[in-house]
Amino acid sequence: MIFFVATRKDAEKQIENAEKFLKEVKDYLENQKGI
Repeated sequence: MIFFVATRKDAEKQIENAEKFLKEVKDYLENQKGI
């Protein structure tokens, strides 16, 4: 059970990082269009 909890925490962190990364990519692409 502890393993499952730890895995879920890791998964949530990875999802968080992925969303942050996608947001940065989106912002970057929008800035490129402005040039």
